[in-house]
Amino acid sequence: MEALIFDGKVVQIEAQEFPVSPALSWVDINSVTPRPKVGWTYNGVVFTAPPPVLAPPKPTDADRAEASIRSNPGNLAIWRAISGNNALTEDAAVALSRAKLP
Repeated sequence: MEALIFDGKVVQIEAQEFPVSPALSWVDINSVTPRPKVGWTYNGVVFTAPPPVLAPPKPTDADRAEASIRSNPGNLAIWRAISGNNALTEDAAVALSRAKLP
């Protein structure tokens, strides 16, 4: 297997080399363990896997409350009624939804 390298990054993996631009280079990866994949870096000696992509954090109850307030005008009206403030802004309602109650 051959890794095609461009600007220090594996951009393609092929069974055999073929002619490419001088800006690209082939590196034999048959004896490399673990086997590099597209997106890995190569410094001329060592292949390095990119850092793992972390899953986004799960939304909290406060995040869901904010999304509910911002996506549904009726929910903002409920927060206005609860607070007794008809001028309550969307941002203020979100702040109230995130407030810690005694």
